[in-house]
Amino acid sequence: MISRGLFAGAGAMLRLFLRRDRWFLPVVISFPALVQLVFVAAFTATAPTEEARIAYAETSVHNAAFTVTYGRCTAPASANW
Repeated sequence: MISRGLFAGAGAMLRLFLRRDRWFLPVVISFPALVQLVFVAAFTATAPTEEARIAYAETSVHNAAFTVTYGRCTAPASANW
């Protein structure tokens, strides 16, 4: 007998989607975490000392693109990295 309910066939469709996307979903889920790790590693390599990070923050205060993207940097000298 065929079920004519609201969710009839939903289980079969869900299994199909999960089977088709078994490689794509883990990539999509783990990609943002990987991007964050790469960003932190790159920033740490670019500014390894506290003085370099403060210099970066001081430069960012006067950069219009930084201000538009992230907002005003209020206290770069006292930044807690």
